[in-house]
Amino acid sequence: MSSYSQVVGPLTYVEISAGVPRLLSIIEKPLDTNEFVSDRAAVLNTNPCTTCQLGIGAVGIAYMPSSLLSAREASGILCMQD
Repeated sequence: MSSYSQVVGPLTYVEISAGVPRLLSIIEKPLDTNEFVSDRAAVLNTNPCTTCQLGIGAVGIAYMPSSLLSAREASGILCMQD
C-alpha cells in the first residue's frame, strides 16, 4: 500500500473479516504509519457461506485512491447495502 500510495496519493480502504474480527489487529498495525495517508471506510464481515469458503479467520484489505472514492463516500455506499 505504501508504494502504491506514493504514486496515487491518499488511500481509502475497507477491512474484511471472515469470522474472527480480532485477527484484523494483525493487519491494522502496518496501516498505522506515517509512510502514507489512508482512511478506513468500514470493517465488513463476510456472510456465512463466504466465511466457509475462505475459512474462519481470513482477513483482508481492499483499497483504492481516495481521489476516486473518499472514505465517507465508500461508507455511505456500504451502509446503503444493509
